[in-house]
Amino acid sequence: MDPLLTLTADWYWEQDAELRFTSVLPPERAQCHELPAVVGRRRWERPHARALTMSWEEHRERLLRHLSFHDFQYSVATTSGQAPLYISTSGAPMFDRAGSFVGYRGIARDITAQWQERGKLQEAEALLDMASSLGRLGAWSIDVKSGMVRWTAGVRAIHRMPSANECAALELLDMYAPEYGELLLDAYRRCVTDGVPFDLELEALAGRGERSWVRLMGVAVRDHAGEIVRIQGAVQDIHRSKTSAEAQRQMAERFRVTLDSLTDAFGSIDRDWRITYVNPAALAMLKLDETAVGRPLWDVFPQARDSVFGENYRACMERREVRRFEAFFAPLGMWLRASAFPSEHGISVSLTDITAAREACSQLERMNGELDRRVRERTAELKRINEELALFTLSLAHDLRAPLTGISSFSVALEERIAGICDEKGKRYLSCIQGGIARMEELIEGLLELSRIGRAGMAPRDVDLTTMAREVVEALSTSDGARAALVDVQEGLRTRGDACLLHTLVENLLGNAWKFSAGRNPACITVGQQPDGTFFVRDNGAGFDMARADALFAPFTRLHDDRQFPGLGIGLASARRVVERHGGRIWAESQPDRGSTFFFTLMPQAGDEA
Repeated sequence: MDPLLTLTADWYWEQDAELRFTSVLPPERAQCHELPAVVGRRRWERPHARALTMSWEEHRERLLRHLSFHDFQYSVATTSGQAPLYISTSGAPMFDRAGSFVGYRGIARDITAQWQERGKLQEAEALLDMASSLGRLGAWSIDVKSGMVRWTAGVRAIHRMPSANECAALELLDMYAPEYGELLLDAYRRCVTDGVPFDLELEALAGRGERSWVRLMGVAVRDHAGEIVRIQGAVQDIHRSKTSAEAQRQMAERFRVTLDSLTDAFGSIDRDWRITYVNPAALAMLKLDETAVGRPLWDVFPQARDSVFGENYRACMERREVRRFEAFFAPLGMWLRASAFPSEHGISVSLTDITAAREACSQLERMNGELDRRVRERTAELKRINEELALFTLSLAHDLRAPLTGISSFSVALEERIAGICDEKGKRYLSCIQGGIARMEELIEGLLELSRIGRAGMAPRDVDLTTMAREVVEALSTSDGARAALVDVQEGLRTRGDACLLHTLVENLLGNAWKFSAGRNPACITVGQQPDGTFFVRDNGAGFDMARADALFAPFTRLHDDRQFPGLGIGLASARRVVERHGGRIWAESQPDRGSTFFFTLMPQAGDEA
């Protein structure tokens, strides 16, 4: 064994013709790097082996062709089961004196540290943004298809180039010291072929052959199909690294000033639960001084450990969950709105004093409760008044009926008594008296009907309005067989409510449509339901002026001449009473001589009293 191997970080290996390892020298070097036993195995058969710089298929194909390979990188599991080990290996085929292939031999090197550094490339974008703001970084991009390179003014400044901003990719080699040519070509090829990013430190050539160290970074950009179409990256003048560090310090200072100016309390806590920062608002709100920084949170606020605050802070710290909550903190006597955010070093906490808002909310709740109580009392009072009014109406109707019956009887007796001696004028007077009596009886019946609807008990159940409407139409047609009417009742009209009251509703609305469409040839009436659940009864009758619609549902109010359309004006008032008993509302749309449509909604749950 070459004694130089004992002085390097590399180790020597050999493989047989079947590509199985036959020896690793020195053995203690492999143990030092936590490599499991490899003798008797092929390279890709090692635990959790993962090819990095080319695929295993490509590597095996190269071996089967007995070709040398250089700096093939892959990762394997370690004996400790911790993070994987990254290895760079180079090898050459071995032949016997007859020229027969007998295996491979080569060296391997632990490059785990380099790969860990490569992971920092994810921070490249943040570094680029920061450096660009300081004027010491430039961006570049290579179109893979055309091979043309474009760059920004920052690249020209770093390389002290002429005003051109593009060239062929190979011309880039002239911008760097010759000894880096192969390194640059290899990095570019691997990035274009396999998408392997690169982050190199090398010497750039400026005017008069002057050299300056730069950091050259590049990543592959793929299209929607996954093909690499562009390599883009940045060049950074790393001679100014101290300037960059200062910029970071200034940025941190600006961040601290921003936090200090917040009106909400803000602080940070590390993984050992020590307070690492509190802004002035936190010092004032939580009644702290600057000595709190550096102390354990639970020493500063021991009452918070077993409270909702401690529970949420621990969940944020241990499970990396963002927590937002509101809670009362008794030691300070205040309500706080808290937000806890996991961070790289622990958690950050923001606190807002919402004591005044909570007290205002409580006051509003008390006021709403008082308002609700008053509404219930007023509702009960209105219900009592309505019940008394209904009883008064019923009593009045009965009290009027008795003397009216007497007047009717006496008018009949008078008619018989003066039958032979009364002149035409007397007979007309007598007829007017009897007509007035009949009118009074109808009004009394109307009052009793409104009273009955208002006092009737509710027995909610499923009601088939389609069948109910068709029965009402059949009754109307039977009583007025000479009418030419086309009535369309939609299928499947169903609701829940009191069947008796709903029959009164349907009967009154269809009766109204039937009456006011008289004279149309044919009269057209439609009963249906809109997509939003609203029911309607539409006719092509006389219609009315919407300016008078407010009086439409008032008892004993009429919008048409009694001689043309006789009636008491009680039907629509009764319909509205039924709809309101079912928690709904009723309204109409109309134009004179263009027909009317009456809409109504029913919400049976409001009337489910039974």
